[in-house]
This record gives sequence, C-alpha cells and structure tokens, in this order.
Amino acid sequence: MVTSLSGVPSLVLGAALILVGLLLLENVGELNDRTEETVATVDASSIVFTTRAGVSYTLPLPDTCKRAERPPRRGCIERYQTGDEVLVWYDAADPTHTWKGSTPGGGLATGALYAGIVLVVLGLVTLYAGYVLPPLKVAGARMKEIVGRGARPSG
Repeated sequence: MVTSLSGVPSLVLGAALILVGLLLLENVGELNDRTEETVATVDASSIVFTTRAGVSYTLPLPDTCKRAERPPRRGCIERYQTGDEVLVWYDAADPTHTWKGSTPGGGLATGALYAGIVLVVLGLVTLYAGYVLPPLKVAGARMKEIVGRGARPSG
C-alpha cells in the first residue's frame, strides 16, 4: 500500500542528484570546450606529442596495454611498442592533463542527472497514487451511483 508521503524522499534525493549532475556538467562543459586531440608517438614508457600551439610534451605512458581481453578476463593481449601512434586528448589550458576517449567526468555527471530525473518522476507518480488517485476513485464511485439511479420521475 502506498502511503501519502512515501514519494517525498524520492523527490528530495532526485532533486539533489539533479543539482549535483548539473553542477558536474557545468564543470565538464568547460573542460570539454578546452579539449583538443592529437596523435602521440610511444617512446619506451612515455608518449611524445605536440599541441596545436606548437609546444612538445613528453609524458609517462598511462597504460602499456594496447589491446586487452574482454571482461571478465581483462588480460593484456598486446602492449605498446616504441614508434606506435596513439590518439591523445588533452586540456589546452594544461596539456599535461591527458586521457583516452571522451571528456572525463561526463559519464558521472550525466548518470547523476538521469538518476535524479528518474527519482523525481518516481516520487511524483507515488505522490499522485497517494494523494490524487484515491479522491478520484471515490468521485468515480459516486458518479456511478448517481448515474445508476437514473432520472427521477417528475410528478
């Protein structure tokens, strides 16, 4: 049985997650605007690349595994060799901050935002079922009773 206030915790937690998600997305958006990509060359245990501004950087290779087995095994099948080329994403404001793939933090921000939306919708549906639906059922029963009596004879 749904109690009348059982949707409130879901609404509060959902609103908090939406706020956290929006704040995280704002920070990710700034980094996303500064993100640039380039091809780096593997040299022993480091990567060497040149930014669009023309500055060269040599940074430690974050992961030596070039190709891994699928989960659950997760073993390394092939390692990077000197001379291999890799695509590197970096922060134009701080080119020593590099990563592989999409802008870091975007998944967490989006996940928090979507989880908050789901919790808010769940809370609203629960409150609807607790507050709005019971009076509607009573009103519907009364209407059936009134309609079921039929018209009164005049007379």
